[in-house]
Amino acid sequence: MATQNINVTSTNPVDFVQKLLELGAKGATLKERTCPRLKGLPYAAELVLEITGSDELKAAPGVNAIPVPMAIKVYSKEELEAMDWDTFRSAVQSKGVKGRQREVMTVKYLQAVESGTDVVEDEE
Repeated sequence: MATQNINVTSTNPVDFVQKLLELGAKGATLKERTCPRLKGLPYAAELVLEITGSDELKAAPGVNAIPVPMAIKVYSKEELEAMDWDTFRSAVQSKGVKGRQREVMTVKYLQAVESGTDVVEDEE
């Protein structure tokens, strides 16, 4: 499944709440480290939803479906080992991993993915 960011906006408070309830029933949650905008117009909230690919969200009024960029894709150890050097470096840089030793970089990338944080790389 992929993660889908959803921006819900509306100038009508009733429509805004109804859209939030509808998306919440489908499993959407408030995106971490965000706060809904409830003062002033338009009302806005950023949600996150696990999807398999839904065209109905793209067509819904007041909703802008934004796919997660490919750089955020999580790779397994085997996938990383199968990549050529340039592709590998681009993939691990999405988690802040840099360096020259492929094995060390792979371990740091997998640790960053598991912990859900970005790595601050030490100088080698």
